[in-house]
Amino acid sequence: MLPDIISGSIGLTYVVSPIRRLCPRTNLIMREVRDINLKDQIVTISPGFRPRHLQLNYDYLLIALGSNTNFHGMPGMIENAMPFRTLADAMVLRNHLIHVLEEADVEENPELRRQLLTFVVGGGGFSGVEVMAELNDFVRSVKKNYLRLRNEPHRCVIVQAGDRILPEMSETLAIFAQKILRKRGVEIILNDRLKAATSERAILQSGDEIPCKTLISTVPSALPSVIQKLDCPNERGRLLVNTGLELKDYEGKVWALGDCASIKTIADTQVPPTAQHAIREAATAAINIAAVVRGGKRAEFGFEGRGTLGSLGHGTAVAQICGFKISGLLAWCLWRCIYLMKMPGLNRKVRIGEICSVDYGEHQFRIQAIVGKLINRVALDQPSNLFIRKALVVA
Repeated sequence: MLPDIISGSIGLTYVVSPIRRLCPRTNLIMREVRDINLKDQIVTISPGFRPRHLQLNYDYLLIALGSNTNFHGMPGMIENAMPFRTLADAMVLRNHLIHVLEEADVEENPELRRQLLTFVVGGGGFSGVEVMAELNDFVRSVKKNYLRLRNEPHRCVIVQAGDRILPEMSETLAIFAQKILRKRGVEIILNDRLKAATSERAILQSGDEIPCKTLISTVPSALPSVIQKLDCPNERGRLLVNTGLELKDYEGKVWALGDCASIKTIADTQVPPTAQHAIREAATAAINIAAVVRGGKRAEFGFEGRGTLGSLGHGTAVAQICGFKISGLLAWCLWRCIYLMKMPGLNRKVRIGEICSVDYGEHQFRIQAIVGKLINRVALDQPSNLFIRKALVVA
């Protein structure tokens, strides 16, 4: 639901759950991990108010550090491109969009005004498509509040390196998504990628340049430097683990999951870095850590995925669930219901549910019965929390 923060359709506090409330029996230290010494079993974290590093000794370690946006070899991207990975990124982007609209409203130079009203997203995966869909809807609706921008066109561009957007989905759904976005005025540039950027334009690999003041990049990603420095087996930089998520050569002591780990299921299929897999990985790791500490049967990771969903904004989405391909309003309802059920806490479920009900009313569709059926039929595992006193988690 991160893209919904851009338009404000869902409030920031509605999608944030205090981790201390979720883990009341866990000792949490909110600092950056600087170093992991696997041999001596020490994790070094960044200084706080006092200028000294803190070292933590561990008996068992779970590594879940994810990945970072990496602009290495792309001149000007660090200074001029906006990443989109966190809630802070979403708020920064929302404030930036409002700022460029304010500037465009008072700008007399038509060329600069067009530049201010041009928005480029690098990456046509789920993140890039959902960000652009929400951004396009937001700009289109907010422009009506500016007297000088009501009839002024804006330009939205997705740059994708492959031959289609949403490579994670089937070709038919990806083509449907392309048609919907293009119908709503979004340009899609395929078989090209961002090469560099300046404060005035985005520069593509093909040599084309797009004058703009807003450049958002959802790719490429790289592992944190802490992971890259680890002296342990890896596969393309990712930590190599077995089906029990134990780090190779450190079995029974260190586990790894998420984007930073190279994981295969018991069926020997590569696990993609998605949230639905990460949730099951966490449950598997918790069971195995508890088995080591307390004794008991260990688990192996065998989750193959239940499908993929992607929002296209304005009451439209694409979904591929258990072999079934769904698009349009029904897929959007399914997408909303699944995310609603995944939100921790009844309070947030009710608040987001109220917002969804308002969205349904705005589209003037009689879909309450559809939503009820979807909630009853969609069965998603809710792994229970497991608290381990002796385990250290770095995330």
